[in-house]
Amino acid sequence: MIGIDTNVLLRYLTNDDAAQSPRARTLLAGRTTDDPAFISIVTLVEVVWTLSTPRYGYAPAAILDVVAALASVETVCLQDSDAVLNALATSRLTGCDFPDALTAEFGSQVGCDHTATFDTRAIAAIPAMRALETSQQISRPGPALEYLELLKAGVSRDLDDPDIVRQAQR
Repeated sequence: MIGIDTNVLLRYLTNDDAAQSPRARTLLAGRTTDDPAFISIVTLVEVVWTLSTPRYGYAPAAILDVVAALASVETVCLQDSDAVLNALATSRLTGCDFPDALTAEFGSQVGCDHTATFDTRAIAAIPAMRALETSQQISRPGPALEYLELLKAGVSRDLDDPDIVRQAQR
């Protein structure tokens, strides 16, 4: 099996580069069921997003057709293909964006009660997506934001030292 990066998959799908597209087509055409092409969720979502940009201008239905086609190719191994197919069905049925449907699907798979979002279209289309209520918001940033603030303050080289981290937080 060989992993396929976003740029290779885009060259294959769009045939938009005279030098790279033929190489991508050759690589993917050479895959077999014993030696398939692996497409990660990250690559798939990047391709979906890129195809929707003004540069490519694919319509949402056409993008879903691309995802469906990739899922049906025996020489392609999609990461978590069941989640991809469920998200594809949700997106086709509700008209929501595929990445939103995939996010909700992954949340459901791991037992999330729902996925909090500010995206009103996703909230309207996907029952597992719910609005983040004002009462659920916190007034203090979480550890990731505190870490970013430390990085901005130039403390990154000493983040392993708890005393320096505590000083920077004051």
